[in-house]
Amino acid sequence: MPSNCIHPDDVSAAREATEGLLRPGHERFVYQAPSCDARHDSQFDRIASYTQVMKEVGLKPRILRAETQVRRPDRRRMFHEWISAPDRATAVIAYAPDEAGLHPLAASQTCLNVPGDLSRLTFHHGAGCFDFAGTQFDSVSIPRERLAKEAVGILQKRIAGEGESFNQIVIACDICAGETVERPRG
Repeated sequence: MPSNCIHPDDVSAAREATEGLLRPGHERFVYQAPSCDARHDSQFDRIASYTQVMKEVGLKPRILRAETQVRRPDRRRMFHEWISAPDRATAVIAYAPDEAGLHPLAASQTCLNVPGDLSRLTFHHGAGCFDFAGTQFDSVSIPRERLAKEAVGILQKRIAGEGESFNQIVIACDICAGETVERPRG
């Protein structure tokens, strides 16, 4: 990461999210990422952290992601095929709410109960749990307000001539326990 930056701690947040699905007993779960052509530091940090935790506990990491940008109806079909597989995962960590929004429809078309048969956790920008159609998702909340306040404070110091160079400031994310993660069935 370049110097003079402020960013959320995606590495620790992805570790906490992964451990949050391991605690109730999930052993087969997937990290659902944006397409391969979508590039952002957070995407790489979250995948690396998820993969590391899974390997540390002796489980196979699974990444669900399209090779190229995929339209929403095609992403829904892709996710439906994935959760219809015989060795389907019992839970999913979504990179963002856009991916998480695919889960309920695909699960209902496959006669899966959510969260009983498919637990879900998502990252999102905002305070508290991500709300989708009245359901409070178990979430990793990216603290936009804290990031902005820290950045403005540094900018004000620099304008006043008080600011010194800094390498990077990492802001912790918040974990919000919602209603979308349960112990896996069977």
